Amino acid sequence: MASNGELELIGAIIGDGHIHKKHPKYYFGITGNTKTDCLYFTKLASLIGQEWNKKARVFESGGGLRIRVYSRALVEKLTTELCPPIFLRKLFQNFFLLFW
Repeated sequence: MASNGELELIGAIIGDGHIHKKHPKYYFGITGNTKTDCLYFTKLASLIGQEWNKKARVFESGGGLRIRVYSRALVEKLTTELCPPIFLRKLFQNFFLLFW
């Protein structure tokens, strides 16, 4: 089962992130506002180090604040164990059906 820190990171990835899983690049990223998200991104970078033992690269690009982490093993874990696409698709389908 995922820890509270992992759940927060997964929520950030689902809400404001993306996962790139195509050889030879395997990474995930999160995008935020440069003015309002600086402290939150510092917290996320720290959580990534604590929970997954990876160094998160925080930088500004394209007018936004970004976090990027390169790790094939972590991308595989995210896409198979922690937030499989089928589960997410079903979750969002059920969410939209509730409000239809």
